[in-house]
Amino acid sequence: MAMAYEYEFDRVRNYALFVHEDELDFADVVAGFKRLFAEPEFEAGVNVLRDMSGSFFPENIAYDYLENMYANEKGWIEDSLGDCRVAWVVGSPEDFAVLHRWLVRDRLSTVPQDRKTFRRLEDARRWLGLS
Repeated sequence: MAMAYEYEFDRVRNYALFVHEDELDFADVVAGFKRLFAEPEFEAGVNVLRDMSGSFFPENIAYDYLENMYANEKGWIEDSLGDCRVAWVVGSPEDFAVLHRWLVRDRLSTVPQDRKTFRRLEDARRWLGLS
């Protein structure tokens, strides 16, 4: 089955880019992290840019769904990412609200990643130091 995202890894600029298309499938998010972590040059601390401005969450998505899906995966993902920034770019106010609420949970935890939701790709790139 083809993944519904494009992928780019740039070790020199210290980032991985995922451009999602169509309805976002959480399995693609996990598969993308596995692909990144399998890169021979990957080291903890690589920033991540997830552009889902051309994608959307499933119609019935809710905070509990995201948290439950992530619960089984978060340990190894967070450990592998290390201290980095993860930017999500969304295409609608509704997706921004869902994702922002979910990412705010990190402010109350000890994860080393700094995650943020954006509506504009340029803003996310600037936050990651890519522009």
